[in-house]
Amino acid sequence: MKKIIASVLVAAAASLTLGGCVTGNASITDEQKVSSIQIGKSTMQDVERAFGKPGDVELQQGGEQVWTYQTVKTNAVAFIPIANMMGKSEEEHNLTVRFNKKGVVTAMGRGQHNM
Repeated sequence: MKKIIASVLVAAAASLTLGGCVTGNASITDEQKVSSIQIGKSTMQDVERAFGKPGDVELQQGGEQVWTYQTVKTNAVAFIPIANMMGKSEEEHNLTVRFNKKGVVTAMGRGQHNM
């Protein structure tokens, strides 16, 4: 019985240390949602419906707006129990959408950065 409990505890600890975490708006990595936004046609309401509220809104001269969305996925890749150290990798995705003063998409850009 003690071996079973010990095995379960080791498995649980391993799954926690090797798991990952996602912060921000993971929907910006959904290709179907991103491709549904059309320059010159989609509106602020369409973008908000697809991705929710932006993480950042920048107001431009002339009434234009730039909305920015971001998500970061962190994966634990190694755990050294003796040194109590954990390695990790991060993958950051960004989506930037520019609107004219009428609220129509005029430009859209995406980025990805692995750390």
